[in-house]
Amino acid sequence: MRDWFAKSLLWSSLIVLAAGQILGQQVTLALSSATAQPGSSAVLTVSTSTSEDVHPTILQWTMQYPVGVTGVEVEPGPAVAKAGKSITCSYGVSAATCLAWGQNDTVIEDGAVATVAFQISAAIRSNIAVATTVGSASDIAGNLLAVTSAGGMIAITPPPAISCSTSSGPRLLNQYYAAQCTLAGGAPPYTWLLSSGTLPPGITLTSQGNSALIAGTPTVAGVYTYTIAAIDSNSPLAGSATLAYSVTIQSSTPKFNLVGSMAHLVANQDWTTTFTLVNTSTDYAQTQLDLLADGGSPLPLSLTLPQHGVTESPVTTPSVEWTLASNASLIVQTDSKTSVPLQSGSAQLSATGGVGGFAIFRLNPTAQEAVVPLETRNANAYLLAFDNTNSAALGVALANISPQATNVAVLVRDDAGVQIGSGSLPIAGSGHSGFVLSDLFPVAGGRRGTVEFDTPAAGQISVLGVRSTPPGTLTTIPALANVGISGGALAHVAVANGWKTSFILVNTGAGAAQAHLNFFDDDGNPLALPLSFPQSGDDDVSEVASFVDRTINAGATLVVESTGPDANPVQVGSAQLTAAGNVSGFAIFRYEPTGQEAVVPLESRNAGAYVLAFDNSDGIATGVAVSASSPQPVSVPVVIRDDSGAPIGTGTIPLAANGHSAFVLSNQFPVTEGKRGTLEFAAPAGGQISVLGIRTPPTNTFTTLPVIAK
Repeated sequence: MRDWFAKSLLWSSLIVLAAGQILGQQVTLALSSATAQPGSSAVLTVSTSTSEDVHPTILQWTMQYPVGVTGVEVEPGPAVAKAGKSITCSYGVSAATCLAWGQNDTVIEDGAVATVAFQISAAIRSNIAVATTVGSASDIAGNLLAVTSAGGMIAITPPPAISCSTSSGPRLLNQYYAAQCTLAGGAPPYTWLLSSGTLPPGITLTSQGNSALIAGTPTVAGVYTYTIAAIDSNSPLAGSATLAYSVTIQSSTPKFNLVGSMAHLVANQDWTTTFTLVNTSTDYAQTQLDLLADGGSPLPLSLTLPQHGVTESPVTTPSVEWTLASNASLIVQTDSKTSVPLQSGSAQLSATGGVGGFAIFRLNPTAQEAVVPLETRNANAYLLAFDNTNSAALGVALANISPQATNVAVLVRDDAGVQIGSGSLPIAGSGHSGFVLSDLFPVAGGRRGTVEFDTPAAGQISVLGVRSTPPGTLTTIPALANVGISGGALAHVAVANGWKTSFILVNTGAGAAQAHLNFFDDDGNPLALPLSFPQSGDDDVSEVASFVDRTINAGATLVVESTGPDANPVQVGSAQLTAAGNVSGFAIFRYEPTGQEAVVPLESRNAGAYVLAFDNSDGIATGVAVSASSPQPVSVPVVIRDDSGAPIGTGTIPLAANGHSAFVLSNQFPVTEGKRGTLEFAAPAGGQISVLGIRTPPTNTFTTLPVIAK
């Protein structure tokens, strides 16, 4: 078998490298088309036809498809099976290269060579073109055959969608509520029903043929989660649509408290923003997510709840109300239609209990993502460190949380702490502004430094920084605020074998401060790393050490880089920062072969527990790093919950004194495979921990997941 497979691969090489071909003999390779709904699969057939009655004995082709395809499975077709051949495929980013081969000289006759099942993302709404590049083929004598190819199309049929006159459910006890609902798409007549849950007593769902009425007066207080559905009359497969609700019925209007702001959102024109909300309290919490346009007005967007399946109807609204059970999560996703103008703005989260969260915005054609943390600190100023060298750029988003218009003072400093620019940015009440730093402040171009945004008197703002690099990568830069003198921990370091970690430390205080950065391996031993200091003008390694001690001037930035030969094993571990002053910062680890980056925030909160929301659906993987800041070994208890808040597993992570552990979540805890949910890491008695989450879609981009302190 091994010899024959090697021979097949050799033939494959000869197909590509052969100097000549037999004129007039040609193989035509074609991919069929199909129709599918979002979240389903489409099966396409790869077929061949030949001229001159000369058939191939070996055949290779490549299929290319967009990121809307989340999985591909290739099976031999009748023509390949009849010839006693097999199909072997290799998979890359949005591409699959397949080879039909066998341990015999039997030719592959005209017909279906393979069937290809494409798994379609639930978020996709546009047709999917699958291209086949010109393949390769050879006959029984090893002669090259000319190959032409034609791609196929997966036509996406949007599912029927329910639309109601109000996007919110009933809320007040003994107050009449009514929502008229209609169905767009599908074939009438429609069947309306309650597909899950229980309506609040006093509320009924009444079918009116092509529409339905949800109406009545709630008579019993409580939390009610339910889903209405409409089924059309399409044959042979009926279409269906659903609309989910989670409401709290009570005697008075709920008192929502502002939890925080997410400084940026973007939708349409291939951009999608996904919001994740997590109830960290021990009881139900009512939540309200308000979307706001650049000018501060409510921003109606088409929103879906992907947790409720592909039949869940999008709802166009500027506000989402949802009652979350204890420890439960809610996912809200915007649309990415290219036929609708780009829309940007910010979001504010209010709740009746302890709720945290974040957003991730994504450019779908490249699968690049960046996280938008929920800003809860209400600080006097926010500071972003920037590095605009080597063609990198910093994008900035600024949101005014206050309903009153304001002007935000801006100070730009170089990496020595010297002020090199200033300005004032006007922002509407509840408004938003997004810009590239070097466009608004050209003095920042090609430099390292910091930009400070001062909160106006009696106002409140949130700030987001996003670093972009020439490959088109996006990396969120933490906004530094309320910096103390306690230092903190960086949960992950990766160096060599293609990995590079950069450490960025900033002195936010009024005087010079001594900073001490110590590196530890998995076992808590000092980790000697090759270190360079690019601000000195020399990128070469200047020392190999397990620590850095430097004095940082007021307002200045220190950059330390660590990398190693590709041939060396990767060095992993963590870092701890102590300082005699107000020094904070972060790290960025980068995989040099692809340019992908992820940020490691400095953990300084010293919380009793940390909650990490994960999404392992649609081929997404979650990486986790945990480190200990303790002179003694510790064992970190872990509770795993699904997105309903129900416990589905427990475990412990043993760590050496100052130790570190990194793993793929579904490998460490298989119960999380294919699921959404949360991990809760409890800080052990007498010890401190830091936790990092990294989201990796099938395209192998990296995005840092904010960890919620509990």
